[in-house]
Amino acid sequence: LFAFDDAARRLALYRDNLQPQAEATMASVQSNYSTGILEGGVIEVLDAVDNVLEFELERERAYHDLHLAAAQIEYLIGGPWSETGVGPDPIEAVEAVPLPSPMPAEQHPE
Repeated sequence: LFAFDDAARRLALYRDNLQPQAEATMASVQSNYSTGILEGGVIEVLDAVDNVLEFELERERAYHDLHLAAAQIEYLIGGPWSETGVGPDPIEAVEAVPLPSPMPAEQHPE
């Protein structure tokens, strides 16, 4: 159960917090670069893109780990969660958590 809980926690962390923050930062850096405000130039833009891609990869790893842990639990209980009467499918419960609404444009740091 630890592996499942850990993967669900990581998925929520990357999906709900880290990735949206990285995307907001990337948008801000790109905006500053396009207006000439950015001192670091294209390197800062590439770093911001790299951060977004890294968080997407980590989110997908957590998603993979969640499904792997669920499959291991289903093996131990002798069948699919929904058919064993153990409770609702936890993968569906984790995936049903809504994403946070995007930050309004006026709140983006410039």
